[in-house]
Amino acid sequence: MHDTKSVTDKVKIGNLAMNVRIQDRFIFFTQAVARVQIGKTDLNDIFE
Repeated sequence: MHDTKSVTDKVKIGNLAMNVRIQDRFIFFTQAVARVQIGKTDLNDIFE
């Protein structure tokens, strides 16, 4: 029983880390789009 719990905890931690990474990418992308719309940055500058 104890083994199953530690495995589930690891899965939960892994899912949390994945969610954080997806959120970071999403925030970066929305900020990039916002900058392009403002006209301060060229798309090429962001992704180089």
